[in-house]
Amino acid sequence: MTWARLCTAVYYRRLGGDQEVVALEQRVRKAEPEYLISQPRVQEVEGFHYLYAERLHIHETEVGKALDAAIRMLTSTWERIFEEAPSPPMLIMFHDLDEEKMYDVQAGFVVPPGTPPQGETQIRFVPPALVAGMLVWGDISAVAKSYAPLMTFMDTHGLTCIEGWREWRLLFEGETSMSNVTWVQHVAKEKYD
Repeated sequence: MTWARLCTAVYYRRLGGDQEVVALEQRVRKAEPEYLISQPRVQEVEGFHYLYAERLHIHETEVGKALDAAIRMLTSTWERIFEEAPSPPMLIMFHDLDEEKMYDVQAGFVVPPGTPPQGETQIRFVPPALVAGMLVWGDISAVAKSYAPLMTFMDTHGLTCIEGWREWRLLFEGETSMSNVTWVQHVAKEKYD
């Protein structure tokens, strides 16, 4: 079944509740994968100015709450600076600390040069980098499942992670949405540089 046929079927179901269309939609949904992770890719990414809210020294069991607080602050700052302008995809950066299961977490947006920080937000320039990355379609548990294959890919190709990891929320409908699209990246360098 094509996507267009499904959309048409869903449209007609909403108009009339056709049982055949409902059954067709259920069959298509069952055929969809639970989540999807792309093949890994290595590429150079450009530098950018990053407006972010940060939470420091967070245990992995507290990352969700800390990240939620940072996102609320960031979103509020975005609205004060840019008013009605829609926000770009959010970038979340995780930096491993030397201590086990502890992280510094940043949530931010790419902004034009000269954008002023406000409140507890900060601005920094993130330099160009070599990254290994994968696209993930699915909820946040699907994103977590991409880490091991990406690290294996990096190891196989002689790359080492030098800066924690990044998650670009290209489309984010909520933690449990299977419609989310996330670009997971590890900043990398060749092991034998």
